[in-house]
This record gives sequence, structure tokens and C-alpha cells, in this order.
Amino acid sequence: MASSRSKRVEYDRFIPFRSTMDMDYARFALTTPSRPRRDGSILSPSSVAYQKLLDECILKNMTRILAFKSAPDTSASQLPQFDEPIRLQKKQQRQISKEPERVLDAPGMLDEDGLNLLDWGSKNMLAIALGDKVCLWDDANKSTKVLLEAVEGSGPITSISWSPDSTVLAVALGNSVLALVDPATGQDVNVTEDDENLTPVLSLAWRSNSILTAGRSDGTVVDYDFRKDDTSICFYNGHRRGVCSLKWSDNRRYLASGGHDKLVHIWDACMPVSHRHPRRHQWLHRISSHTSIVKALDWCPTEATYWPGGGRHDHCIKFWNTVNGSCLNSIDAGSEVCALLWDKNKSELVTSHGFPKNQLTLWNYPSMTRAAELFGHSSRVHFLAGSPLGGVVASAAADETLKFWNIFETPKPTKPELPFARFNSCTETFGGIKVATHFHGGNDCKRLRVAQRSLVELKWQHIFMEVWLQAPKSLQATLLPLCAAKMLPPLLLLPSTSSSSSTTTTSSFSFLLILLPSLHPLLFFHPLPPNYSAVQAIEGSGPITSISWSPDSTVLAVAFGNSVLALVDPATGQDVNVTEDDENLTPVLSFAWRSNSILTVGSSDGTVVDYDFRKDDTSICFYNGHRRGVCSLKWSDNRRYLASGGHDKLVHIWDACMPVSHHHPRRHQWLHRISSHTSIVKALDWWPTRSNQLVSGGGRNDQCIKFWNTVNGSCLNSIDAGSEVCALLWDKNKSELLTSHGFPKNQLTLWNYPSMTRAAELFGHSSRVHFLAGSPLGGVVASAAADETLNLS
Repeated sequence: MASSRSKRVEYDRFIPFRSTMDMDYARFALTTPSRPRRDGSILSPSSVAYQKLLDECILKNMTRILAFKSAPDTSASQLPQFDEPIRLQKKQQRQISKEPERVLDAPGMLDEDGLNLLDWGSKNMLAIALGDKVCLWDDANKSTKVLLEAVEGSGPITSISWSPDSTVLAVALGNSVLALVDPATGQDVNVTEDDENLTPVLSLAWRSNSILTAGRSDGTVVDYDFRKDDTSICFYNGHRRGVCSLKWSDNRRYLASGGHDKLVHIWDACMPVSHRHPRRHQWLHRISSHTSIVKALDWCPTEATYWPGGGRHDHCIKFWNTVNGSCLNSIDAGSEVCALLWDKNKSELVTSHGFPKNQLTLWNYPSMTRAAELFGHSSRVHFLAGSPLGGVVASAAADETLKFWNIFETPKPTKPELPFARFNSCTETFGGIKVATHFHGGNDCKRLRVAQRSLVELKWQHIFMEVWLQAPKSLQATLLPLCAAKMLPPLLLLPSTSSSSSTTTTSSFSFLLILLPSLHPLLFFHPLPPNYSAVQAIEGSGPITSISWSPDSTVLAVAFGNSVLALVDPATGQDVNVTEDDENLTPVLSFAWRSNSILTVGSSDGTVVDYDFRKDDTSICFYNGHRRGVCSLKWSDNRRYLASGGHDKLVHIWDACMPVSHHHPRRHQWLHRISSHTSIVKALDWWPTRSNQLVSGGGRNDQCIKFWNTVNGSCLNSIDAGSEVCALLWDKNKSELLTSHGFPKNQLTLWNYPSMTRAAELFGHSSRVHFLAGSPLGGVVASAAADETLNLS
């Protein structure tokens, strides 16, 4: 019934209101066959915008056929025009503020070329030297304090530099004294003696948390190790005048130095030194193309290049390749280049300049176009320092001001990667290859029964797989007929006496090697058709104790029980090189190739030796530290760090670039000794994406997986695995770690990193899984256990 108080006619039932209905659209909607709705997520933005515009203009957003009340009036001006262009949203460009976000007074700032008075540490503390004082700015709570004041007569402060972990601040005084200061207390941790023969330090650069490189005004560059009595451990001679800039590359191998003599030197810390001068380094490249003092140096964070900038009369930014010393590019900056700073997250470079503009310039790389110019200083901008958090850059100038600019883009927090391996109740994947949940049975499993005794070692490098096993003489009678009958393809089921053989396809690059120490032969199984070649050991040489392929797999290193070490050509089976039988040497337990010509060997008496078979005296270097047998050796991917684990429950980390003692030029001192494991340490592996992180696993009485920082030797994390850790294997493409274990489960465990949550556990072996090896092609993993089986999955 209609209501007399309302101007609008309403009914007590839902009766269609025909005056507001579009009968043509209703007929169209009722008679048109229904079509499946398209997924809007797969449409382009322009198609979505067009469809929306069509609905608004033609169909007027009608979704119902019947109307039960009158619709409000809509003016035509409010409807979008059909011919109106579709405006797509454009990506907004980053806006760089032209004004500093903070300005601090810096009274006493020295206006001199060649000094280094500003540095921003990794703990977000900014240090600045003002005359005889060092002041700290805490960017977290926006506070300042005076850290120290130089003693009267010691002269002004000439250089400062934070250690990599920011636990100490190196301070150089005008009287040539060099001090390490604790920022928390302001007390000196270490101080060099005042020597009248030494000149003031102009530049500082930390090679590690314990080794500091200093450049002096007489052109000398020295490495200092304050842990030793004789702190001067290495010298770099090349400059004729003051060294005003020093920069170590990110991998701490290359050192760049710029001086008042207009020269730039590149030094390779790993380059061999002279036998007569074991502590003196020769420069790798000398660059003399600059026409003015070179103080601006910085290494590209992603490429093997660095970027020095010239002084007042040069005005050039030059790009150099450290491999061959060639100039890649040269840019005229228009004014003297006082400092350089790379954005660690993007390809951008900021430079500070002097007269006439005294500006900061942001460059896009590699186009080297100016992205922005920031003006604010009234005098030369001597120093630049970047926040460890990214984004903010501090600049200090001769106008006695310290300004903070929001120049670089603040890095966005990275999203956690999706798990690399996904699993269901039947199968798992590792590297994209199916892995059977139960190893026994099924087409996804390849089981190799190789012996009636325990397996000793399993390795897989490049395109080769190595298996070392104890086998009875009766196995030869089983192998040879199979080879002759072409029933033994590589990486297949090797049948026992009670099972029949089976075949399957495999990559043409696969290569299986089986060693039979009791018979002393080496059997090589190539892709179809299968064949073999044998290397017969001399009788009485004892069982084979260790094997290892060279990086290019052209030779195989074989160690025998009588301590003899041989390099074997896998194509012919002939010895390429053999060491002499020495009764004073003990058997070799572990191998690690540093290069195609240098082999590192760990023996049962705890010695670790580098062998170079190209020289008459093959033993070229010694690593002394273990007390008992060295059962594991691993070189990092950059071949700088060596990790060793032994029966003495110790782990050592060695830095091949660390200077050696003058009295023992062929003897390396360990960088870090780790003694927190309570059992034998055989499981070692380096994280594939970072050369400064090592993972180790403990034996029966330990059961822990530990992560170590090779820079300072600190333990980053420790995980209780629940059982002894026999082997470790990193996935080279993702952040996943595979471990093998012993009693009680004898399982393989896949871990997500860095959360270290268990992604899967694989059961199939009935005894300790001693060894793991990953295919160089990815995906396939081999496990060898004391149950005399080798499982490939």
C-alpha cells in the first residue's frame, strides 16, 4: 500500500517498476547465450580500462534485468565519454631532494688535500675528525659526543677509519702515531710507538678486523697486525710522495692506492712475493694518466673495476679494469673530483666537487648521465660517507659544515624466497628432479649395490662422479661380464647375484668411476657403449686412501697407503706425476684442489701441505694447526679461504692471502681456530653465494650444525640436528642445505636456509650415510652409506 508521507511511490511487494527498466537491454540479456567469464588477471591494463569504459557509457553498469524502484538521475556530464583516451598510470620517477635533511656544524675542519677525516661505521656511527678531536654522531638517536682529544704536541688528526665490525676506530695523529680506540670507552686498545723516522699517516684501509693498511706522507704503504710483536707485516712500495687514498676491494684481494705523485697503483695481495723480500709486495698495475693528485677512489660493488677521480687540474673520472689495467672510460666532470661513493644497491655513483660549484653529483651507470646535482656547500666538499642502512650520504666540506643528503634509494626489504623443494606424500624434488620418498623400489630410484664392505668416500665434481669403496675380489668376476655384455650403463642399477640388471637413460656427460682398493684397479664407466680401463697399483703400496679430480677433470689425484701421491690421466690410466715413497710421511686422508696445478693435501698426522707438481720441490706451502688426522678440506669458491676439519675436533680457517712470517715464508698461520665441536668434524662446506660463511657438522657426540663467519670467526647459528652429521651439501642455486646422518634414523635431511626448518627427511639407508655428492648439472644427489649401497635420486 502506498504511503502518503513519501514523495516516492513505494509498494509492499517486490513488483517490477517498468518505467525505470531498459526493455531492450533486458531482451538482450535474456536471449544472448551465456559466455564463460574471462579471467581479468590475464587481461592487459588497456583491455581492462576499455571494458570498464564500455560498461559505464553503453551498459551504464547495469547488472540486473528487473528494477524495483526508480533510479536517481545522473547527468550526462558525469558519464565518461566513449572517445575519451585511456590514461594508463605511469611509473613515478624517484624524487631526489635538493636540500639536505640535516646540517651540523664542524668547527676546525682542516682544508687540506690528502687527509681522510670522515667515516661511517657498520654500527651506524659516523666519525669525524675536527682538528685535534674526534667526534661521533649516533644516527640512531641523533646525538653527538667527543670520543677523544689528541695529546698536546701530537699534532692534528690526519686520518680515521672504522674496522669492518666497527669495534675499534683507527686514528692517525700528526706525529706518526697510530692508535686503535674503543668507541664505547674512548680508551686506546693499541698504540704504535712514536718514531721520529716515520712520517704522518694520510690514509687508512682495513683489510680485515685485525689487519690495517696505512699510507704515509713519504709514499710508503704498510700492513699492520696489532696481534703481533712486530706489527709491520707487509710493505707496498711504489709511490714517490704521500699516499692520500687507500681502498681494498670487497673480496679483500686487490688494493688500490692514489697519491700526491699523480699515480694510482693496483696491488694483488695473492701475487707471489720475492724470495729475497718475502714481506714486500710489487704493484700489479701502475696508472699514470692523471695530471693531478688522486684522492677519490672506490671499487665497483658488482664488477672488477674501480673509479679514481682526478684533482684540481684533472677534472676526470676514469674507469679501470683491474685484470689488465686498461682504461674502460673517461668522463670530464667539469671540476675537481674530491670524493667518490658507490651506491651498493643500484648502479649509481655520487661524486663531490670543488670550485666553482662545490656540488654533489649523482651519476647513472653505465651511461654516466647526471641524475641530479645538489648544491649547499660554499667550499670544496672533501669527504663523503654512506650510511650502512642505505639512502643517506654525509658530506663534509671546508666550509666547516657536515650535511646529510637523502640521495640514494633506500633498499626495500627483500621478500623471502619460495621454497626450492616442494614435496608430497610420494615424491620430493631437489633441483627440479624427483626424489623417491622411499629409496627402495619404484622407477624414481636408482640403487647401486657396489660392495660387500663399507663405502669410504663419495665425491662429485664438474662432469664426473667418484666412488671409492672396499670391494672383495669376487666383484671383479661380476663386473667384467656385465661390461662385455654391455649391460652396465652409467649411473644404473649394478645388480647383485640375486637380482637382474636393468637399464635407463642418462646424460651423455655422466661419468662413473669405481675404485677397488683390494684389487688396486680403477674402473671407468663411460656413456654407452660401456667400457673400462684399469690402473694397477704396485703390490705392497697399500690400499688407496684418497682420490680427487682436478677442477678441469684432466687428472685424478690418487693417494696410496704408503703415502705416495700420484696424478693419473683418466684417458690412458698412466701416471702424470708421482711423489717419492717416503717413510717419514703418513697416509693422505683428504684432498682439495686450489687450482688446476696446486693440490692441497691433509695427512693423518695433522699436516696440511700445498703441492705444485710443476716444480722440483713440490711442497710449496704448509698449514700447521691440527694435532691429529685432517679428514676434510674445502677451498672457498674464490679460492682464498681454506677450511679444514680433523679428528682433533678442531676446525681451522686459513686465509691464503694473509702475509706469512719473515722467518717462515712458506708456513701459513691459521686465521681462526674453532674448538666448539665435541666430536670429529668431517662435514664441511662453504655457502655458494658468500665466501665468508662456512657450515660445519659434528660427529656422534656432537650432532650440531654450526654456521661461521670467516671474517671474525664468530658463530652465526647452531642447530641441534638430533644425530651425528656425516656430510653436508649446499644447493648451488637456492638457499637449501642437505645433510646426511647416522644412528638412529640414517636419514637425509633437507633444510631451508636461513630459517633452518626441516623441509623433508628421506629414509632408505640402513646404516650411517657417510657421503653426499651433487650433480654439476643440478638436481641429482648421490648418497653412500655403510650399508654398502649408493643411492642416486
